[in-house]
Amino acid sequence: MINTKAFKEYEKKSSILTDYKVCCAHLGFNGSVNRLAERIICSTRKPKYHLSIRRAIMGIEGKRNAVVEIPSLNFRATTAEIMKGYVKKNFDSILYDIKENGLGDYPLALMDAVRAK
Repeated sequence: MINTKAFKEYEKKSSILTDYKVCCAHLGFNGSVNRLAERIICSTRKPKYHLSIRRAIMGIEGKRNAVVEIPSLNFRATTAEIMKGYVKKNFDSILYDIKENGLGDYPLALMDAVRAK
């Protein structure tokens, strides 16, 4: 269950960049926003859909905050929505990781959220 007080503190300071940094730090990933979105989508879908996900991501390469459309999955979202959803879904795990291992690669915007918990 998500800690609403801590998440509200994070939402006050969050942006696309902080969501990107949080997702990268939590997944141990270093790449483009589109590749990160691909990795997040692939982590929640069956392997048989990975090729269609990859094709959809390749279609938006070079575009800013483009809409990822995957008709076979009935999926339509922007890369910002994908990252925001991932952070919201895994927020408690992210906070636990910070408390156990320190801030590390996570952005400083999470410090207020850690204190609020």
